[in-house]
Amino acid sequence: MQKLANLQDKHLIAYGKYLKSKGCTDKYIKNEISALQYLHTYIPNARYELSNSKEINVKIGLASTPNNKAKNLDQSWTRDEVVHFCQHAREHGHPRYAQMAQITYHVGTRLEEIVTLRRNEVENGLRRGVLRLTSTKGGRPRKVPLSEAARRS
Repeated sequence: MQKLANLQDKHLIAYGKYLKSKGCTDKYIKNEISALQYLHTYIPNARYELSNSKEINVKIGLASTPNNKAKNLDQSWTRDEVVHFCQHAREHGHPRYAQMAQITYHVGTRLEEIVTLRRNEVENGLRRGVLRLTSTKGGRPRKVPLSEAARRS
């Protein structure tokens, strides 16, 4: 590939098969292909539209690769970590970061889910006791009940 603007499905498939023949794991190959697809989305005037990852993976012959490492790993912050982060944020002149961390901790959401809310959505959530999140990781809106601690945050 000399020019990313000319990238096509056939190039991704050939590259994936080449990596497979070299003994690379399916997970590694998927990451490589995904990175190329991601870069391609930022190329202005790209000549070709790429298929979605699932279609390309099937054509390469890649199997399902569940993420077993994170499966049993609790990645949520402990109460002490939140307190320490909030102290650090306030000491360095960022009280809003501390407030956002407290809200996400008490509500049980991701930071992006909170920062993308509009003021009226937050006010409606406080009135009703349920926060409606639209910008979620899976892209599906969900409702989160607000505890008293969350309402105070």
